[in-house]
This record gives sequence, C-alpha cells and structure tokens, in this order.
Amino acid sequence: MQLFPIGSRAALRQLAEGSSRFGIIDTIITTLSNRETARGYRETLLLHGVPAEEVCEVLLYTPGHEKNLAPLAGADGLLCSYLITLPGCLPALSKLCKAEAINVDALCSTETQSLFQWLLPAATGENGSRQPFRTLQLHIRDLFDIGVRSAEFARKLIDNPGSAPYTEYLDVVSDSYENAIDADIFR
Repeated sequence: MQLFPIGSRAALRQLAEGSSRFGIIDTIITTLSNRETARGYRETLLLHGVPAEEVCEVLLYTPGHEKNLAPLAGADGLLCSYLITLPGCLPALSKLCKAEAINVDALCSTETQSLFQWLLPAATGENGSRQPFRTLQLHIRDLFDIGVRSAEFARKLIDNPGSAPYTEYLDVVSDSYENAIDADIFR
C-alpha cells in the first residue's frame, strides 16, 4: 500500500466523525513517507470541500511548545506523523483545543508499543484515563516486515546485479485504541 492512502483514510475517517478544523503535526526532520501521508490527508480534505485555511500544518523542532502549536487552536481533527510526539504536545493541545473532542490519526511502529499502551484508556484504570482524545487511530508499520522485505530486496540485487532498484509498498495496519487491547501485537 502506498502511504498517500493512509492520510486519505485518516481524513475520511475524521470527516465522518464530524471534524471541521484540521491539523498536521510533523517534525522538521521528517521522511518522505510522512510527507506523502500528510499530502494524502491534506488533498483528501480539500477534495471534500474543506477550505484550505481550515487545514493547518505545524512543524516541530521540539514538541510541547505552545507557540509552535498555536496555529492548531480549535482543531478537532489531527494527523500526527510520529506517535511519539503526542505526549509532549498534550499539555499545549489541551489549552488550545478541547482534547476530548479531537479525532487523532497517528503513524507509529511496533517499537512504540509502550507509548501506545500508555495512551490506552485501560492503561490507568476506570477513572484515571490518560487518553484524552475522542478517537485515536494508529497506522502501524511492522518493523519486522520492513526488515524481511529489505533482506529480500538485497538478495534480489545480489542475485541480479544488473537489475534496477524499484519501489515496493508495504501494507500498513490501522487500529483504533478500542481494538488495540485485543491486538496480537500486545500479547
């Protein structure tokens, strides 16, 4: 699967949840995959009639600085390129937006399981939920699969040194926090 559709799916999900003001949180040093995901998100929102001024992109040097996140004031739909940036952004986001009304889609890899579990409502018990968002959906990249595919690609080049490199897209699994407790990656 190409990464562009991940952002598109995130935008469509948030539109269906009723979001009307959107934000993209990324870091200054980012990857092509994250830029493509953000592009898919932005372009899908625009295609569905969301005015460009209702889609704000914030690039962070360090997460959590209110002045950096100020353009996201009032956002109720967010795409976060790295799940790891969310905890640092929470204090500022809770001042700028109604955090419990925000629909969040975030990209992560399985190495961030402990952070993901920290964000789950069940992680802190009945009344102490740390997960402040209305919805949280993760788009998980399986690092083991990336390693396997990389080794297969390397073998193809070794076995056929004259072949040209090519691009092969990996599937990305989406999961919401409600379903994550039962997900195999947490067993």
